[in-house]
Amino acid sequence: MTSHREWFINCRALATPKRVYLEDERFILAVGIGQVTLCAAVDHGSMNTGIVQEVLHVPDLNGNLLSVSQFDRNSYDVRFADGTCRISNAQGRLSAIGYMRRNLYVLDVTTQLPERTYILQAKDLPPSYDDSMDDPPLHAFVAKETTSSASAQVWHRRLGHISVDSVLKMVRKGMVKGMSIVGEKVSNVTCKPCLHGKQTRQPIPKESDVENPRVLHRTYSDVCGPMQTQTRSGHRYFITFIDGHTHHLVANLMKTKDEALSHFKAFVERAEVETGQRANILRTDGGGEYESKEFEVYLKEKGIHHEKMNAYTPQENGVSERMNRTIEEMARSMLNDAGLPNTYWGDAVLHAVHILNSVPSCTLPDNLTPHEAYTRNKPSVAHLRVFGCKAYVHIPKEKRQKLDSKTFECTHLGFAANRKAYRLVHRATGRIVESRDVYFDEGTEVAPSRVTIDITPTQEAPDARPQLPPRPTVEDVPDEDEDAPALLDVDDSDDEDDNDSADEDSDDDVPLPEIRRRHHAARAAQPPPPPPPAPELRHSGRTRTAPVAADDDRYFVSSYTWKPKGQDDVGGVGADAAAADSENAEEVGDAENAHKATSWDEPQTYEEAMSRPDAARWKAACAEELHAFVKAELYDKVERPRNRKVIDCKWVFKIKRGLDGEIEKYKARLVAKGFTQVEGLDFNETFAPVAKFASVRTLLALAAKLDLEIHQMDVKSAFLNGDLDEEIYMKVPSGFRRSNSLIWKLNKALYGLKQAGREWYKKIRAEFEALGFTRCHSDHSVFYKNDDGILLIIAIYVDDMLILSDNLTAVTTLKEDLKSRFEMTDLGEARWLLGMEIARDRPRRVLELSQHQYVEKCLAQHGMANCRPVSTPMAQNQKLVKLSEAEIDPKPYQSALGSLMYAMIGTRPDLAFTVGALSQHAATPGKEHWIALMRVYRYLRGTADKKLVYCGTTKEKKPLLRYVDADWAANVNNRRSVTGFVFLISEGAVSWSSKRQHSTAQSSTEAEYMAGAHGTKEAVWLRAFLSEIGQVQKGPTPLLIDNQSAIALSKNAAFHERTKHIAVRYHFIREKYDSGEIEPEYVPTGNQVADVLTKGLPREKHEKFSAGMGLA
Repeated sequence: MTSHREWFINCRALATPKRVYLEDERFILAVGIGQVTLCAAVDHGSMNTGIVQEVLHVPDLNGNLLSVSQFDRNSYDVRFADGTCRISNAQGRLSAIGYMRRNLYVLDVTTQLPERTYILQAKDLPPSYDDSMDDPPLHAFVAKETTSSASAQVWHRRLGHISVDSVLKMVRKGMVKGMSIVGEKVSNVTCKPCLHGKQTRQPIPKESDVENPRVLHRTYSDVCGPMQTQTRSGHRYFITFIDGHTHHLVANLMKTKDEALSHFKAFVERAEVETGQRANILRTDGGGEYESKEFEVYLKEKGIHHEKMNAYTPQENGVSERMNRTIEEMARSMLNDAGLPNTYWGDAVLHAVHILNSVPSCTLPDNLTPHEAYTRNKPSVAHLRVFGCKAYVHIPKEKRQKLDSKTFECTHLGFAANRKAYRLVHRATGRIVESRDVYFDEGTEVAPSRVTIDITPTQEAPDARPQLPPRPTVEDVPDEDEDAPALLDVDDSDDEDDNDSADEDSDDDVPLPEIRRRHHAARAAQPPPPPPPAPELRHSGRTRTAPVAADDDRYFVSSYTWKPKGQDDVGGVGADAAAADSENAEEVGDAENAHKATSWDEPQTYEEAMSRPDAARWKAACAEELHAFVKAELYDKVERPRNRKVIDCKWVFKIKRGLDGEIEKYKARLVAKGFTQVEGLDFNETFAPVAKFASVRTLLALAAKLDLEIHQMDVKSAFLNGDLDEEIYMKVPSGFRRSNSLIWKLNKALYGLKQAGREWYKKIRAEFEALGFTRCHSDHSVFYKNDDGILLIIAIYVDDMLILSDNLTAVTTLKEDLKSRFEMTDLGEARWLLGMEIARDRPRRVLELSQHQYVEKCLAQHGMANCRPVSTPMAQNQKLVKLSEAEIDPKPYQSALGSLMYAMIGTRPDLAFTVGALSQHAATPGKEHWIALMRVYRYLRGTADKKLVYCGTTKEKKPLLRYVDADWAANVNNRRSVTGFVFLISEGAVSWSSKRQHSTAQSSTEAEYMAGAHGTKEAVWLRAFLSEIGQVQKGPTPLLIDNQSAIALSKNAAFHERTKHIAVRYHFIREKYDSGEIEPEYVPTGNQVADVLTKGLPREKHEKFSAGMGLA
């Protein structure tokens, strides 16, 4: 039985009402009977939907009741045990689960509203209808699929606690789309959060009438803050910009007041583009942030008049003052309603601004919404959900195993910037999540008394910091003296010098979720349409929305801003639908958003790993690592020594994926914080056994040519095989109860120690030499053996081994020998190495290298997965000017550039010149540099599938080809030239370079000559490496140069008056020509493959030369 009439699929009135007796002999009446659809959460987050028959409608009932006896009569099995109620049907299938709450069992179910439901709408209102009538005419209609139905109270909360009159007016007048109110009657809503957030002593006087005849005629602005508590990203202020004509609102969060100018510039540039009007007047309170010299210069340049209010008369800027108060009240009410701590005030402010643009304004004609007045399109509010409500985010199948939970619980914070996705926070870890696949539970109201909400601006010192909550604790922790290491669910560290807390990201005192979760389901909500891009790159969130303009690179790049890791607050919001299609506001975004919106690939801390749905798998991975420690006798438990430094450690978590992206293994590694070691005391020498990429590619190219076997092995816990000569003391890792006295004394090398790589290399080198291998002098991480005509080569990259041979039996024997010395995993034929996919067609002797999966990950990480492709990474003849100071935040630029670097050094020589050119501006990037950087991602979007192909069947005249080129005086900042070279084996690039020359060349001949010298060094190394592994080069290596004068200069050792100033080191090319190791040869410019490594080229040439390097 229930009091909710709107839940019924059908409900017939009872001829004679039935009595429902209460415990004190009083009774209430059931007036109807019918069917209700319930959605019940069962195990692992799955849902079970069914129709409950003969449900009584009892209007005065304060709760919802289900009869156990009726379940029994209908052959259902109801079991109560351990505080859980499980209801199963006659076939034994679980139908619903309930839990004990306050000595009553409560089923975990939600209702599914019927297809036909009663809604509140206006119908053909007569001309005489008065909006102020107490009882306006109400009619029942059928709700459309794109309409979001809820009670007036829920809509009041969804809309940021605006007045109930405004809620009803929005429906009556059809001022927005996608909104309906359930129920035939609407009563006034009493809202305690509103009392906490809005109660005032007296109203603010109204501003004098001011004429604003058009959009952007007058803009009102004010800065609010500093707040008593800064946001999670350090923001303490927010600034607002209000258009006086439409009352359209834009707001940005700020860390300091001096950011006001940059936000105003962004507002003006965007608003002028959106409206086609020029900004005319700016009205402010005359605060210092608006009176700087830079601000005055900008206003003068733009022709904007600055109206400053008189001292102590805030009424003159009443529009901004009242708007700030409204925003604060809404934010305070929403935080109180959600029970969120003060650190989330920034999210609440931005969400309030989003709402205010979509609700009626009494200052506009016909009570229009600011959004409609600004864009001439009605806003949709179907996507709105209660701020701070529970939300259950779907975990994509690519990020979970088959039996893992499909959802995890978060808290709704608003909307992602520039994409159709919701913005949420995982309360246990503090991680920000963005996803479109979300179920909301808006029915759970949080008591306002849970937290004290105060976001009132304060005059406290600006360096005040929020007080962090205490860390969670665990009971029943195993003693430190137990022999086998036992993992705990969280770390209970109370070491006074423990630095683990610095790695945590949680600001909320919420216990970690239990293993058994109860999932509440609600109707799936559609995310909002994306707001337009924020041109200020420093604070904007990233977007994945493709631009409208077809060929405008500048507009495109401003649409693809990047959110730095750890930045939890969106820096700005506003003009939330000016660039979006309002008619398509209810459409669901790309399905790929769900796969790339979250940051749940790998946890960053032990606590986070133990709070995730896949915690059991991470726990097993940690246990595997610790058991390896026990087996290797890694440590001894000792008393903390006096006057000795004790280093800390941390867990590093990694998900290893296969070629198809499916999860293969959860891997946990305990890493020492070696950066705290002291040289000379804790370590002496360092070295890492990593083979050069050029060496690996050369070996693979030869494998294609010679049809060699290519196998791969992995050493388990490789560094644990190295012995330590120094005494190293380390704190007990997370997962153990820490003691102030007991620590670990390390006996073996551990990952993260400065000397760990060197100790492992010493061990593995000794074992290889015992097996008869010789170390290459050209690359100390490559070993070879040639016995009885059988070639064996091993390349090591830390704990990965690549084995090549012309004899499969020899490979099998070698594997057995290695397994007898180390604990290893035999990975069989190499398919995946250093993030590169290896594909072979042995009958055709073709080998392909690809980083497709890595490129896709980079595109998604930086919001470019759905961008519009271009055909070249850099525009032809583009010159990037170096700036004296950065125009944008360098960190996003450096991160996006760093992601490209690994692709470039792996399999993408076509990126070498562009990445090198952009790297010169990493310290002081500007908007032009950001535009150029994003163009590279657009190029990758269209060429993500490119592979480096080695074809071994080609009858090569020369086994090793080298192209070398230079672009004279290419750098506009210092007129230095650019050198580019590429070496080919089996028609594919094995080594390449693009770099700026160290000195200024006075002619193109000098530039080409110096480029030839630079490439000659690589040729000498590569010839030596090939010779060591049995591939001796007969005759000189051809150097293909497109400058005859440079070739003549390389071959003629006579003194030249015009070249006497050239540094001696560049004459190295002459020496190697004389010794017969290299042979400069002429190649026409139209066939100079290295040209793509020195400059931006048109599409035809770029594609031709890329193909010439083996890219296909």
